[in-house]
Amino acid sequence: LLAKLIVWGADRAAAIDRMTRALAEYRVVGVHTTIPMLAHVMAHEDFRAGRLSTLFLERIMPGLAPARGRLRSVAVIAAVLAEYDRLGRGEPAPLPAVTPDAWRLGRRPGWRSR
Repeated sequence: LLAKLIVWGADRAAAIDRMTRALAEYRVVGVHTTIPMLAHVMAHEDFRAGRLSTLFLERIMPGLAPARGRLRSVAVIAAVLAEYDRLGRGEPAPLPAVTPDAWRLGRRPGWRSR
């Protein structure tokens, strides 16, 4: 998250108009942002009318969500890698017989207390 843009208006239409203008004037350089997508959402008649659902973005931008089959493949690969990592680590290292107190753990090299 680079920044948060908040607008207000006398009603929904006024707030959306302000957001549309703010997005058009917003400048971020050096990285890709979601500003074009948000501008598209602000311009969509269903959004302006408040006809929303949890599937709104998938419906207006079908290419935005990855294919469900691809998600399953990614999930399987992630699970296999996590299990491989877990098995490869073996037993956790034992704690030292004497644990330093909090003052020693948090000290900074070169600093002394009197």
